[in-house]
Amino acid sequence: MTIIAPLRVIPDSSLDKARPRHNILTTSNGMFLPSLEENDDLLQNFKFHVIEILVNRLPFLESLRSAVPKYIDHPYVKEMSVKSEFMVLDLMDKNESKAADMIDIAKYVHSFVPAHEVSDSHDIIERITFGGDLLTNERAYQAQIDKINETCDYRRLLGFLNRPEGLHINMNFTEYILQSLYSQSSSSDTGTL
Repeated sequence: MTIIAPLRVIPDSSLDKARPRHNILTTSNGMFLPSLEENDDLLQNFKFHVIEILVNRLPFLESLRSAVPKYIDHPYVKEMSVKSEFMVLDLMDKNESKAADMIDIAKYVHSFVPAHEVSDSHDIIERITFGGDLLTNERAYQAQIDKINETCDYRRLLGFLNRPEGLHINMNFTEYILQSLYSQSSSSDTGTL
């Protein structure tokens, strides 16, 4: 298994990593709803994407392409326009389909979690993301479940969050659409490919 880490281009120091911003038990449900300003931003983003699709796909609107911005403006345009850098951390001779090997892989990834030692345990300072395909993430989650009886969060391998990578999500979604809508025998039916 190859372990790769991206360089964080935009450090986020705005959130307190020591504790949550709000107590989930006393926070009202309305806090999870988008504000009017966030709704307006979302609407502007939708407009941008619809206009971009129209001028790129409809030949009679091609002349307006130069009037459409290339991207949605945000504070980190400069940083995000640079190609991402990745570093290979290790090439492990482990089989992720074996539980013991997956625990070893999870422990290795977990060794990069920032933590500080307090007497006999470690306090996790910041969680990191563990990405891969869906099956790899399920196996990493199972490795965390297998360590649930340990004495602290660090030893339970709770310093990383499992997240399927975008490429795999898009591929799974495309496969689903193809399997749901594509049929050679019904190409003339509305709603099929």
